[in-house]
Amino acid sequence: MKMLQTLTLIFLVSLFNISQTFAAEETPTEVYAQYISTVQIMDSMETRPFEKFISTRAKEVVAKKMNKIKTSQYNAFLDFWKKEAIALPKEGVNTQTDKNSAEISYTLSDTPQAGSTQKTQIVFIKEDGWKIDKIVRGTSGADFNFKSTTF
Repeated sequence: MKMLQTLTLIFLVSLFNISQTFAAEETPTEVYAQYISTVQIMDSMETRPFEKFISTRAKEVVAKKMNKIKTSQYNAFLDFWKKEAIALPKEGVNTQTDKNSAEISYTLSDTPQAGSTQKTQIVFIKEDGWKIDKIVRGTSGADFNFKSTTF
């Protein structure tokens, strides 16, 4: 009888460990990578498959932006959206995470041109898993300074 209880306990602990492995929450970096992949393969702004990676607030911002442009401008908007969807660099990425928010930031030199700098901040919130809440990109050079906010 004791052997059966021991085997049952081992089985239950193993089952729990397996379930935890499959239920592991994706990190903000993984969510962002999936968002980038999804945006890069989009062929239309009408379906917006990337919305599963963004927060409720960000979805509202996208809806407002989409309401301001004409259907005939969707392709140009999609092209711009894809250009803003930049994969994380291999080095120099800073990640800060707490219980309900996270931020990924990095700086690229000589981007988009020699002598310029591009700083990116990707803000996440916990909303049924990690969701992108805002992407802010600032680009500056000797004679220009530009800031864009995706959401």
